[in-house]
Parts: sequence; C-alpha cells; structure tokens
Amino acid sequence: MARAALALGVLLLLAGCGGAPRATNAAVQACQEQADDQGLDNVEQQTVTPLGGGRYAVILDVVKDNSDVYRRCDYDPHGGAHLRKASN
Repeated sequence: MARAALALGVLLLLAGCGGAPRATNAAVQACQEQADDQGLDNVEQQTVTPLGGGRYAVILDVVKDNSDVYRRCDYDPHGGAHLRKASN
C-alpha cells in the first residue's frame, strides 16, 4: 500500500514538471497578438484575472529592448485588448 502511494506521488510530481502549455482563452490570445503587433518579443502569459462580465486583466512577460518587462493588458469582449504603456 505504501509503495502504491509513493509511486502515485512520484507520478504526480513528474506530471507537474512536464512543461505542458498553459490554458488560454480569447483574452490571452488577443493580448498576445496586441503585444506582437507592438513589436514586443517572447510574449508569455503570467497571470489572468477575471474581472467579471467577460473582462480580464492579463499580465504578460515580454522582451522589450533586450530586457524582460511585465505589461498589463486589459481585455473586454466588446472592445478587445488594450496593452497598457509601461510606466517607467
């Protein structure tokens, strides 16, 4: 019994390290496309926060001028994606 539990635990740990792609939705896709259109590279989703009414706040990790930066994108199903300007 203990061996079965140990084996199951190891399998679960390995499954979590598989590097599977993150789930995505229309908000994430629209925000990633917006970042691509603005010339930002290596766009990766960090967090997605539902705001209600189909709206989302998406935090993206992007490369700008050879530096990693985080950019917030606000998505509204009626207005689309709006990538906020970086605040420097």
